Amino acid sequence: MGNQAHRPALILIRHAAPAQDPNVPPPQWPLSDEGRAAARALAAKLKNLAPVAVVSSPEIKALETVRILTEGLGLTVETDPAFAELHRPKWPFSDTATFEARVAHLLENPHLSIEGAEPAGEAAARFSEGLFRHATRPLMVGTHGTILAAYLGLETGRCDADLWKSLRLPEALVLDADRRLIERISV
Repeated sequence: MGNQAHRPALILIRHAAPAQDPNVPPPQWPLSDEGRAAARALAAKLKNLAPVAVVSSPEIKALETVRILTEGLGLTVETDPAFAELHRPKWPFSDTATFEARVAHLLENPHLSIEGAEPAGEAAARFSEGLFRHATRPLMVGTHGTILAAYLGLETGRCDADLWKSLRLPEALVLDADRRLIERISV
């Protein structure tokens, strides 16, 4: 049957670009028109991965992304708050540099709450527990950048702000059965 370790087991999807609105909380942001187009372009690149189950963060931008990616596959998209973005309700809408500095500080200090945010280590554990509950493989998971970086940091022992900054909107991170990153797919 071949080496199962290098076959896709997890297809972790960072959502496509949202329509940002400083007057609306980020969990309620839908995809922008550009985000929808990018999700459709990514869908074409993911056809051969053949997920058999799909779960998503309940946040609109993630859910909308995976629905586009799975159109025509006959799969039902479940939602699970385990895959929601790392909670940071007290962070104000800010310029990009300030936001990136906050996220880097959060990822580099996984056991600390930075400005009221959920610690990255706790968010990563939440994500990992969600994967355990959704045991069907290959599994596609619609999620977010910061929690993806935190989760992969938990798996590798190193939270990596550089990984977070390198993630595209949208992007698929394909992991094997041993949870090793085997491919990154973006548009």
